[in-house]
Amino acid sequence: MVRNAKRYGILTMVNGWVFLMRQIGGRLFMTQLIDCQCMCPPFTILQVLYYISALASDHGHLPETDDQGNLIQIELADSKYPVVAPSVTGSPSTSSGSSLAPPTATIIWPSQTGGQYSLVQQTLGHGILLESWLSANQCGGKSFRALLTPERKPVIVKLWDGYKGSSDFRDQEVQIYMVLQELWGNQTPLLVCSANIDFCYGIILDEIYVFTLFQWS
Repeated sequence: MVRNAKRYGILTMVNGWVFLMRQIGGRLFMTQLIDCQCMCPPFTILQVLYYISALASDHGHLPETDDQGNLIQIELADSKYPVVAPSVTGSPSTSSGSSLAPPTATIIWPSQTGGQYSLVQQTLGHGILLESWLSANQCGGKSFRALLTPERKPVIVKLWDGYKGSSDFRDQEVQIYMVLQELWGNQTPLLVCSANIDFCYGIILDEIYVFTLFQWS
């Protein structure tokens, strides 16, 4: 909630619901566990969901600030490993907050003769900090802005849902990029690697900016 500046939150479990409210300074208020089968007065779970959704819409976001009113930026908590989450003060954490590419990542590599790149299987000692839910990071239905860690290099990640199909479409697009090597960094992005990112098939591209010279009349 702090990371995404959310004022209200919901926890749902097998047998119950917990509703949360945040205030500046790391203060968090929680309801008691409400049973999923709650049908007694004065409310139902569905009514509570409508109510807290209205509160969240009416009150907007609540960015965390320090005692001087300065915005606090904290690292993303690690969703994969049981490590200590970053604190509200932004203290360092052992969590990388990223999705690691697997050892079978396919990366581009310069050929022995130079000039052209080829695809090789190699361990990629990097991670991806991907926050796809932020509107500023969304570049279409499948593409998102992200950071390649630990350098925090801006990249574009394109994902295909692994639950809905094979990696064929991803692999075909990788081959298209390999054919267009002469245009990398100029008219097309540079291909960084092809890898499985969590449950998705993905490719990672260097982020480039394209400027157009239109004259408006």
